[in-house]
Amino acid sequence: MKVGVSSVPLEPPPGLPMAGYIDRTDVNHGVLDPLEVLAFVVEDRGRSLALVVADLLGIPDGLMWENVGVDFVIPIATHTHSGPSPELMREKLLRAGEEAISKACTQSEEVVSVEVMRFPVRDVCSRRDINDPSPLEAGLISWHRRRRPPIYLLFFGCHPTVLGPENTMYSGDLAACIRRALSRKYGGTILYLNSCAGNISTHYTRRSRTYAEIERLTEVFLDQVPSGPWRQVEINPLSWQTSQVELPVVPRAALTPVDERASVGARLARSRAPSFLERVRTAEIAFLRLGEIGIFFHPFELFLSTCSVITSALKGVLAEPFVVGYAMAYRPYIVPVGREGTYEWFASVYAPDAEEVLLVAVRDLIKKVFNQE
Repeated sequence: MKVGVSSVPLEPPPGLPMAGYIDRTDVNHGVLDPLEVLAFVVEDRGRSLALVVADLLGIPDGLMWENVGVDFVIPIATHTHSGPSPELMREKLLRAGEEAISKACTQSEEVVSVEVMRFPVRDVCSRRDINDPSPLEAGLISWHRRRRPPIYLLFFGCHPTVLGPENTMYSGDLAACIRRALSRKYGGTILYLNSCAGNISTHYTRRSRTYAEIERLTEVFLDQVPSGPWRQVEINPLSWQTSQVELPVVPRAALTPVDERASVGARLARSRAPSFLERVRTAEIAFLRLGEIGIFFHPFELFLSTCSVITSALKGVLAEPFVVGYAMAYRPYIVPVGREGTYEWFASVYAPDAEEVLLVAVRDLIKKVFNQE
């Protein structure tokens, strides 16, 4: 097996509308820190796949790379709320992704070993639906090559929303800052893969909405990254499978929001055209297997509880399961039953049984991967 990695700048023009906050009415006014596109390429026995990670809120629908030297591409967003509207970046993202994949392929090198480490993280992000200081789990996969520096995949679910709606400068926010800081710490390239962050954010952990606060939270994260233990894992075979899932959608009734934050979600729901519901009714999900490692990719805003159920299903067949959100496209929240009237409920379009429909699709997708091997 060979792997390669590359990073290229994503350079949106100034003055574009920015994504992530309905209360932000102004357009972009410059760059706070550079946005990037990173590509990770893995090749094994004539099959190849690329992960393309972009500093954007989400991935535009129908984005496809062809004739780029790999068989399949999974685009993923870090979910920054301080980037341009993703749809306006479609062509730039395609070109930057193509360049990043090409560079990663040329720098591909044989894998010597792969290790996995998981560790708890406190005081960086937390559940925002309740004030719960319980730690969140982060995961790292390290890919060691013969001569080139190692590559790391970081899995950590968190809304990177230190910068608020008043910010009109492009920024990768917390996800990008952690990625760069860890890259310096390890001397290799880090890809930040955002996990189930539907109800996880910096709401209770941030002290201000400044770049200095991003740097402080990054240091809090780095201080909790242990030196080990790492567990060496088997990475063969390489396989993947995708599936389409259709979820039940409903327009949100004119109920009274439970608090001021929920009223923002109600305004978002009222601003959406009926065609939006039809567009997000279907979604693509994917499952990547690398020996003992299994990674489920989805485009939704999933709650931590939903993520836990998916992880448990993966643990039934694989030793090292991971879940990655904001992949292939961008879809709204899937809200567990009992959260009616909240911000996430208003911002969603899915019916109460949507979570169970998704979980059934996940289990079917896992079976497809193992049946094709």
